Amino acid sequence: RLRRGDPPVHPISAITLTSRRLDRELRTWGAFRSWWLYGHASAIDRIADEIETRGLPLPQAPKAIVTTADDLTPPAERRLSRVFGCPIHSWYGSHEMNGYVAGTLPGTRRYAFNPFLVHVEVTDETGRPLAPGEEGMLVLTDLNNLVMPFVRYVTGDLARMSEEGSAGAFPLIDGLAGRAADAIPLPDGRRLSVVLLGTTLFGRDGPAPHVRAFQCEEVRPRELELRVVWSPDADGEVRGRVDAEFRHLAGPGVSTRVRDVAEVERLPSGKAWIVRGLDRP
Repeated sequence: RLRRGDPPVHPISAITLTSRRLDRELRTWGAFRSWWLYGHASAIDRIADEIETRGLPLPQAPKAIVTTADDLTPPAERRLSRVFGCPIHSWYGSHEMNGYVAGTLPGTRRYAFNPFLVHVEVTDETGRPLAPGEEGMLVLTDLNNLVMPFVRYVTGDLARMSEEGSAGAFPLIDGLAGRAADAIPLPDGRRLSVVLLGTTLFGRDGPAPHVRAFQCEEVRPRELELRVVWSPDADGEVRGRVDAEFRHLAGPGVSTRVRDVAEVERLPSGKAWIVRGLDRP
C-alpha cells in the first residue's frame, strides 16, 4: 500500500506480459504525468522489442530507464535508447551487500561504486589484485554490516578496474562482463562472456539492427551454439556474416553453429540468460 506522498509504483510481471497485456500497459502509462521503467534488463528489452516490432505508439518518453538483475547487452541498450528516447542506467548490487552499491555513469557502461558502502577490487583467482584494464573476479568488502561483515567477498562476476581510476571518490569499473560461472573458456585462453559476445559480434557497426535477441550456449566441450531471434529484414547476407563472425570469435579448435529460434529461453524469474557454459568443478 502507498502512503500519502509516496510516488505510485505500478508492478508488471515479466512472466505474464503478453502482447494483449502490453497494449493495456501502454494505455496505462499514458495516464501518468511522468514515469520511468525499472526492472530486469531482459524484460525491459523484451518490451522495447515488441513496441518497435509492432510499431506500437508510445504515449510519452519516460524520464529514465534503470535496469538491474541481469546483463544489459550493448544491442539491448541501443534498442532501449532508440525506442524510449531517454537516459538508460544500470544498477549493480547483491543481497549479500544489502542492496545496490553501484550504477552506470550517464551515457557510459562504466560503473561507479559507492565508497561509503563497499571497498571494490578486481583480482585473479588467487586473490591477487589486477592492474586496471585486466579482467578478473569482482571482489567486494562490505563497510556497513557490523554483525556479519563480508570481507573480500568474491561476487562471482567478471570485471575490469577502469584506467581512469575514479569519479571523485567513487571507484570506477569499466563494465561488467557477466558471471564467471557462465563465461565459456576458449582454447586460446580467452573467456567468452556477455560483453565479449555482445560487443564483438553485435557491436555498434555490426548486424545488431537485424537481431531481436540472442543466446550462446556451450553444448559440449569446444562446441558452441548461437541462437538468434532475427528481425524480419535479416537476409542471407546478414545471417552469413553473423555465422562467419561467430566462427572467427570462437577461434580455431571450436565448432560453431547458428540456429534460428522464435524466442530465447527464459529462467523461471523471467530473466533471459545470454551466455551459458558447461558445469565445471
